[in-house]
Amino acid sequence: MLSWFRNRRRHKATAQNIYGSIVAQARQADFCAKLHVPDSLEGRFELLVIHVFLVTNALQRAGREYGELTKNLVGLFITDVDATMRELGVSDMRVSKKMHALTDVFYSRMHVYRDALEGRELNALASVLLEHVYLGRSARRNDSRTLASYMMRCDRKMGWDERQLEDNPTVDFAPIIGRGKSQRRHKSN
Repeated sequence: MLSWFRNRRRHKATAQNIYGSIVAQARQADFCAKLHVPDSLEGRFELLVIHVFLVTNALQRAGREYGELTKNLVGLFITDVDATMRELGVSDMRVSKKMHALTDVFYSRMHVYRDALEGRELNALASVLLEHVYLGRSARRNDSRTLASYMMRCDRKMGWDERQLEDNPTVDFAPIIGRGKSQRRHKSN
């Protein structure tokens, strides 16, 4: 019984560290400056969704033993979005409705991104990103392809083993542009 509580506590701490890495990566200035993701609440939400997806998708592929960790990461994401809306002054009654809608958007994106990544379909993923991140602006077609390429590089690169997650939970993201040095986000203190 005690080991169950210890494992649960460890999964929550690991999830918090990894979520901090996700947020830090999603806030990288290059997404807005070089890939022209709108520097807006919606653009930042889409970047956060992309990064939560990349990490949870990799964990799901790694095996069932990461189910609790995946669930904790999604819970942290939902709590974070809820807190952001409240900070922006959205009323309690509207937060509930907005959270329901945003949760639907999140899970919808998860399925679409997973399907495109499993098929290794850069054009399909770029089309989805063009529609959702760039709001269908055809002038951003090349940016959506670059963002799709980034996601595919991250997807190929991510993977963990249990010891790695216990010792030093980190997320090793691919470079945002091209094939430069990887951008490793370390455990936050």
